[in-house]
Amino acid sequence: MSSTHARDDARLAVSKTICACCLALGMWFSAGAAASVDSPAASDRTQNDSLPPGSSLAAQVEHLNILRERVALLQSVQGQYDPGVLNALNGLSEALISVGELREANEVVEQQIQILRVNDGLYTDGQIALVHRQLSIMAAQQNWLGMQDRLTYLSWLLERSNTLSDSEKINNIKVMRDWTRLLLSRGPRQHEAAYLFQLRDIEESALALARETAAEPAVMQTMIYDHALAELNIALGIVDSSNTSRQLINRTQGLQTSNLRPTERLNSIQDIEAAYGARTSTVVERSHRSAMMRHYVLIKELASVSTPPNEEAEELSSTDPEAAAMVQLYLGDSVLLRQQYELRIGAIAGPDRGQNTTGSASSYYARAWELFLQAGHSLDDLNAFFSCPVPLPMPSFSARLDVRQPVCDQATINQVEMPAMAIVHNGIPGLRYEALPGNSLMSEAAGISATLHFSIGVNGQTDRTRVIAAEPDSTAARIRGRDGLQGLQFRPALLDGKAVRTDNVTMTVYSLEPG
Repeated sequence: MSSTHARDDARLAVSKTICACCLALGMWFSAGAAASVDSPAASDRTQNDSLPPGSSLAAQVEHLNILRERVALLQSVQGQYDPGVLNALNGLSEALISVGELREANEVVEQQIQILRVNDGLYTDGQIALVHRQLSIMAAQQNWLGMQDRLTYLSWLLERSNTLSDSEKINNIKVMRDWTRLLLSRGPRQHEAAYLFQLRDIEESALALARETAAEPAVMQTMIYDHALAELNIALGIVDSSNTSRQLINRTQGLQTSNLRPTERLNSIQDIEAAYGARTSTVVERSHRSAMMRHYVLIKELASVSTPPNEEAEELSSTDPEAAAMVQLYLGDSVLLRQQYELRIGAIAGPDRGQNTTGSASSYYARAWELFLQAGHSLDDLNAFFSCPVPLPMPSFSARLDVRQPVCDQATINQVEMPAMAIVHNGIPGLRYEALPGNSLMSEAAGISATLHFSIGVNGQTDRTRVIAAEPDSTAARIRGRDGLQGLQFRPALLDGKAVRTDNVTMTVYSLEPG
């Protein structure tokens, strides 16, 4: 595959990630995630509630007026909160969504929720599908504050549900997770810390529910890793020099930062921390290490889930060496991320963060290499697969290594082409547009793209960066693309289990705006 075709395919993939069909997906969430909780009287809808595609504007207006009149008539006869009005309201909301009248559609869905609250109780399962629909509408409106409120309300509904099965609850929680990821990527930056904590709380509740129900090992591993990613995002947000960092530290460490310069004499580190709080480098470092330790502990737990009953986690290397190798690989990634995102204050030469070497992560990679060989992988296959650097963190956990699926293109001699990546501009380091609900009614995220040529050192950081092309082709776009790349962390290429430098790497970075 040529580099041009690869970049075109990557742009198409990113475009699909950013802008798929959210209103349709929201309807699917309503039916799929809520499972047995159907939208009110959906089976009783009449065929006249929908217009054929391509209808004229006048026909659409007339059709909406007919539906509005039907609702008004039923409310005048049966009462505003009579359950018999739900059918007509449901048809009206769907018709409004189909023509893009989102504000009125949201109001109609809210009327449906209020009817259920009056007749069935404040928190009932019948409202779940409707809240999912509201989330779809609000995402199209870019009503991020409204979405956060609805997600909180949805969590209350799930906590009080007595008819949903455990698997249905977990599915709903995962849908909430995806909406929160959308908020984290496109919501206002001043609420970034709140989104990070909300995401962690969602992952914790899903994992706790899976543990209570003794879920399958593969399901448990997925949920543990998702929880670990939520902790990692908080750790990366802490080392970011922004208001998000101070909010995260103040909440995790119980500190309050004073905006006033202290008048008393500062004689110790404790005095400095008490005066300046989250702005103190020692507090930042301690908070970052604490969050990364939580990430590391969760990754380590993956081994115990993979271990057969009545066996210790340490025995996994003999019973399933490949699974043990994958856990060691992910543990190495965790250690590398902690080391390379640590502050490097006063550095004159070398990287701006972290250190020049792989550090203690190298021992985990070496152990993983031994276990891969023990599992039957050939040395040539391993060297070919790990010749590609990998952007960290890995988006998901896998207990198996598929050496037939390299993560980069090395068709050209001495040239490594990495897949394109979309990241959030001014977000936490390396925050990507991934696993997000799309929305055909929501405009594409504005931003820039830059194709860069660079090297990746043994520490997994980029250097010798050169911008090949940018869109728009301006100095600001080129600088932004370069800065976006420098915020990323890679697992370096491995040769015989040891980190090696990779030169002549190209990758297209999309730096996208929130909102």
